[in-house]
Amino acid sequence: MSLFDKIIDRKGVASSKWHPNYLNSLFSSEDVLPFWIADMDFRSPSALLDKIKERADYGILAYEYSPDSFFDSLISWVETHHRYTLSKENIHASPSIGSSIGIAIDCLSEPGDGVIIQPPVFMEYKNFIKNNGRKIVKNVLLENEGIYNIDFEDLENKVKVASNKLLILCNPHNPIGQIWDLETVSKIVKICKDNDVIVLSDEVHGDIVYSGNTFNGTLALDSSLHSHIISLYSPVKTFNLGGFTDSFIFIKDKELKEKISKSMKRFGLGKTNGVVRDALEAAFRNGEPWLNDLITYLQGNINLIDSKLKESGLPITFNRPAASYQLWLDFRQSGMAAAEVHTFLSQKAKLGMNAGFWFGREGAGFTRMNIASPRSVIEEGMDRLITNYE
Repeated sequence: MSLFDKIIDRKGVASSKWHPNYLNSLFSSEDVLPFWIADMDFRSPSALLDKIKERADYGILAYEYSPDSFFDSLISWVETHHRYTLSKENIHASPSIGSSIGIAIDCLSEPGDGVIIQPPVFMEYKNFIKNNGRKIVKNVLLENEGIYNIDFEDLENKVKVASNKLLILCNPHNPIGQIWDLETVSKIVKICKDNDVIVLSDEVHGDIVYSGNTFNGTLALDSSLHSHIISLYSPVKTFNLGGFTDSFIFIKDKELKEKISKSMKRFGLGKTNGVVRDALEAAFRNGEPWLNDLITYLQGNINLIDSKLKESGLPITFNRPAASYQLWLDFRQSGMAAAEVHTFLSQKAKLGMNAGFWFGREGAGFTRMNIASPRSVIEEGMDRLITNYE
């Protein structure tokens, strides 16, 4: 039995994923089996948890600095998983990826300026943009049978608009699970640089990569492009730390770094949480076996879902993700309208999944399923889907 097979009751704690108020609000029922918000129903790695216990037993949680050993562990992890080298001077600590995006938008654009996104994409990007008084500009992805590509002709037109100052690149992409290869990312950044548009690269899903695929962070690109790249990273997805983590901003260009540093100081940001920092160092140094086992387990969940759907003959398909623990299920051949799919899943099958149109109207007809649950839960979810489908 795998450690990921263990059922952990999350209903008695303040879990957004399982709380009746959230389920009722989003799915009009608290009886749904939740496969929505992007966290896992798995315990974090023992190396991380043991360090937290050790710090609690020590009993002093006073002011601390970030020692070189922490930066060494982070730099080594990024080099292994994102395939580029950092120095301590390239790293800023931030409360979250969302905070990092907000800081960059505030610092590098003016109210009314445009921020480019590539839908269907993580829905919170829109909120970060609107909450900063900026304009959402869409460079819609081109889709063919569930496979997506960049619309470079449209991107060229959008970056030429002088008021469009930033592009948020999601790589690996949420919700579709694709990894943009280095050639594609290089072309995106070069187009942006030529028009003085800064790329904010959200790489939060970059550690969970399936066999046969490779992830390269944007800072693995040629150094001539670094002047227009801000890389955003957090182990929040890697080690299941949605309620307990720091985030990091990686910048190699000196001028760009100074701009972000000034904004961070303005809001009193840039420090790590001592306990979290210690726990993350332990995970970066000793969490690799756990992560490898997790990826293998998630692959098994994908195989189960794939076989269940094929055996059922239902007109529901998906393309295997290259990264992340999300499946982008395609219901377009079902004959149901996008809203009907959501109603069927939540009201009849009693499954709580993210409607594709939550990621923009471009996601209509799709559904995002979080597969980071014990296999028995995944199996129950598929049985509910299949037995209630008409």
